[in-house]
Amino acid sequence: MAVGQKWTDAGQGYAIDILDLNTRAGVSATYFGAWGSGVTTPAVGDTALVTENPEARTAILAANMSQPTSDTIRFVYVIVATGARTVQETGVFSASTAGICHIRIVHGSLALESGDQVTYTVNLRLKDDTEV
Repeated sequence: MAVGQKWTDAGQGYAIDILDLNTRAGVSATYFGAWGSGVTTPAVGDTALVTENPEARTAILAANMSQPTSDTIRFVYVIVATGARTVQETGVFSASTAGICHIRIVHGSLALESGDQVTYTVNLRLKDDTEV
């Protein structure tokens, strides 16, 4: 009797294709990028940023998504500060308010003034737990 489980490369590629608005036919959806000042370590149970800043979430259109490898999806978005801000976290969401938090990242502290902008490039790689 065989034992074990493996998420195949083809399965990973298919899942990435489903997430990518460029390869997901017949779906009109948008992802949104947000930022905040929270520093809590990301966890799989995160449903939001710790402290989301007041700027409106930025739409991430299909033109700003790509697949650098078959098991990776890339989201690129720009957020512009509307006032003095400290930014230390970002996230990719399913809606312009609330919605599902797909990815949350904590990064080094950025002290921003009104009009400053940050371009985020977020890569999500799907892999089997035995892959590096």
